[in-house]
Amino acid sequence: MAKIILASHGGLSKGMKDSVSMIVGDLATDIETYSLLPGQNPEDFYQEVLKEAKES
Repeated sequence: MAKIILASHGGLSKGMKDSVSMIVGDLATDIETYSLLPGQNPEDFYQEVLKEAKES
């Protein structure tokens, strides 16, 4: 099964996954979320998401 990566500013991606989980239940286990939070380095965030994308 394909993995889905949700990346966003703030907690949007986590909220999106929570909403999807309410609709599809356990099918949402293959969704990874990444949130760029205030004070985080955007380059570090980018590298973390890129690493996950390459591993998937």
